[in-house]
Amino acid sequence: MEYQDITPLRPLRIDRIVSIHYFEYTRDFTFSGEMHNFWEVVYADKGSLLLTAGAAELRLAPGDFFIHRPMEFHNVRPAPGEASNAVIFSFHCSCERLYTVAGMTHVCGEEQHRLLSAIIRHAREAFSTPLGDPYTTALTRRAGVSFGTEQLIVAEMEQFLIEVLRQNEGNPVTASPLRHIADPFAASVCDYLEKNITRPVTFPELCQRFSISPSKLKKIFHEKVGCGAMEYFAACRIDCAKRMIREKEKNLTEIAETLCFSSLPHFSRQFKSQVHMTPSEYAASVRGYEKRDDA
Repeated sequence: MEYQDITPLRPLRIDRIVSIHYFEYTRDFTFSGEMHNFWEVVYADKGSLLLTAGAAELRLAPGDFFIHRPMEFHNVRPAPGEASNAVIFSFHCSCERLYTVAGMTHVCGEEQHRLLSAIIRHAREAFSTPLGDPYTTALTRRAGVSFGTEQLIVAEMEQFLIEVLRQNEGNPVTASPLRHIADPFAASVCDYLEKNITRPVTFPELCQRFSISPSKLKKIFHEKVGCGAMEYFAACRIDCAKRMIREKEKNLTEIAETLCFSSLPHFSRQFKSQVHMTPSEYAASVRGYEKRDDA
């Protein structure tokens, strides 16, 4: 019998690792920001983080992560009054599909959290460089490291990114509800939507309130915000739902009612379509992060 082999397809390949960090920020930590020609993943492990990504300002809750594009100015700092922890790793990769998941907030699933933990654990084995030093510019290899440790790190990073891409297949990139909108008109509409999060706002209502035709409002939103007005409103509602789940002051039925979802199943479907977890799964994942002592 004659066998024919194949070369496995590898559409995503990390060519070089630049940095791996596990930061334990003090409440007063500040950073001036930077821009570089490689990718960077920022994960909020404990406490919330405030990010700058280009012109956008957003907040990462514990369990959220963000992917910065190459040559995007960015900054990270703990939220006011919080001593936050973060996993940050950066790398060179030529996979163009990463642009489809960059620039947006993601919720870290259980498998992705496992991979982040493994990356930090193996980085501590492989490198003598302190992972908590924010001014490190190069990784220093340890002597006598177990066979294949660096290869494991690369494989774990690649799997982490592949999981993100697979979860977001077919899903358009939507603007973060906390994103800064430069255009004054679009910003005013966004502000109205955010302040009316507990009302069943409709698209015709928006057009009437802002004295604009439906076609023009759609055009402005797609050009200035990157999504439709009602997509933005849906993202705002789910972002608010995530915050309310973390605050633990209302149960899921009360949250659904507060945010004007027609029913708990409708709320659950909408939540899962954006977060890739049900509200119950998200609540359980948040509790899980609170119990962990490390990434």
